[in-house]
Order: sequence, then C-alpha cells, then structure tokens
Amino acid sequence: MDNGVKIGILGGTFDPIHLGHLHLANQAKIKLGLQKVLFVPAGDPWMKKNKYVTCSTHRLNMTYLALEKDNDFLVDDLEIKRQGKSYTIDTITELKNKFGVGSVFYLIVGEDVVPQIPLWKDPSKIMRMVNWAIVRRGSLRLPDASIDPEVKYKWIENSEEFLAISSSKIRKNVKEGLSIKKLVHTNVEKYICENRLYKDLD
Repeated sequence: MDNGVKIGILGGTFDPIHLGHLHLANQAKIKLGLQKVLFVPAGDPWMKKNKYVTCSTHRLNMTYLALEKDNDFLVDDLEIKRQGKSYTIDTITELKNKFGVGSVFYLIVGEDVVPQIPLWKDPSKIMRMVNWAIVRRGSLRLPDASIDPEVKYKWIENSEEFLAISSSKIRKNVKEGLSIKKLVHTNVEKYICENRLYKDLD
C-alpha cells in the first residue's frame, strides 16, 4: 500500500458486528477522508475478562460476512491470531509496521471509552502514534476540556437510529426469539441462525 494513505482502525469484540458499526465506519470515512477502515475483532479482550465472549472464529466469520461487498472496509485478524491478552498498543505497532512509514492512522472509539484510556497499556505512547476519531454517544457529551491535550482528535457524529443498536440488545433479542432484522447485515443474521448463536446465554 502506498505511503500516506489514511486508515481508520475500528476495534471491538463484534459479538456480533451490527449495522451501527458499519454506520460509524462510514461516518469516519467521510469525515476524515479515509481510504480504508480496518475492522479488528478482539482476540482475548482483557477488559472483558469477567464477561462471556463468543469464540473468536464465529466473531471473525460474522465480521467478514458483514463487510464482504465493501472494498473500503477490510477485516484484519491480527488480534485473533495473537496469543494471550489483546492490547491496543500492540495492534497499532503491528499495523504501522505492516502499512509502512507515512501511513496515517485514526483510532475510532466511542466517547464512553475516552475516560478509560489512562487504564490502557502505554496510553501516552498510543497518543503519539495515532489520531483519534471520537464518536458521539448521545447524551454523554464529553466536553473537549476533559480530553487529554496530547490527543489529536476529531468528533464523529452518530445518529439516533444507530445509537439504539448494540450487540447486547441483539444477543438479548436472539435469546428471546425476537427479530434482529434492521440491526445486523442479512448475512450475519443468517449466520447467527444457522449456528444457533446466543440462544443459550444466561
């Protein structure tokens, strides 16, 4: 890939990936002029160590299915392949090595994540390595003054329609036998049904 390309990084458990994720990636692409957005499913997400997470194979498969017809949205399975805990700093370092000097990275996160950044591994190093695309999350509305002055960031607006979509809501709907149409890509809906995912969650 040519140097100088602008790349968005959208990481997440994607359990499952839903239309809200796709909308955010598209908003970031338009707002920031990104050439590519990388969807990076988490392998062993350390911040969710006490929560149930569907096996990585299913989550990765669903991510591929959701993105299969969009050439600007790509899946990178580096965290799935990585042994042990998954840390953002390691992912960014690997991606920088992979795409080369000169590529500009934007880390796409929800504003609810911002207060957690100091808890991440090597947060100050991450701040120097990437720009940030911070997605508005409805009523939260963090003031700019609450964001570390070292962080280079831009706000990405969300919409009420997609704010209402969450992976937890989708899992709950499946468990209760409710529809998930208009919440996930049709291929993802089919995959969940065929593999009986989320049916037996506590």
